[in-house]
Amino acid sequence: MQLQPCYKLVKLVPTHQASELITQTCDKTSYKDLCNSALGSANAADVHSLAKSALEATTLQGGAVTKKIAELMMSKAADVVQKLTDCSERYNVAMDKIKFATAALEAKVFSDVNVGITTAMTETQSCEDGFKGASPMTADNKSLASFVVLAYQSPNWLKIRFYKLPSFGWKEN
Repeated sequence: MQLQPCYKLVKLVPTHQASELITQTCDKTSYKDLCNSALGSANAADVHSLAKSALEATTLQGGAVTKKIAELMMSKAADVVQKLTDCSERYNVAMDKIKFATAALEAKVFSDVNVGITTAMTETQSCEDGFKGASPMTADNKSLASFVVLAYQSPNWLKIRFYKLPSFGWKEN
């Protein structure tokens, strides 16, 4: 079962200014199409609210992956269930770190935004690494990783420079 991205935020009709901001911002990201799809309907008046929307989209996608893990656990062998249990725990940590990053964004503590987002990325990579071979989570981990990278880039929209995001290698099935 392929997880469908769950990144559509509440449909609002963005103003021309918001639409222009989204277009200009998404053009600068690593995942332009994902950015436009996830944030295209955000009514973002400024880069701060757009960054918050990116974190919200990441949270929604993480929730969808967590649900899929629970579904997979019902139909897999015991050894895979243990690995999925580990993934579930890692995704819970990742989502807590995205919430932490969102609170840090609101408080304008940008170094904590960076810490929360990079920790979330590490947790999703650890889920993938736990399979040491073919993983039923590869597509979902990649999908969430794309959202995390998008969220990671959002503080840069605020003209804050962080350390370079580590590159994560993904195993293919």
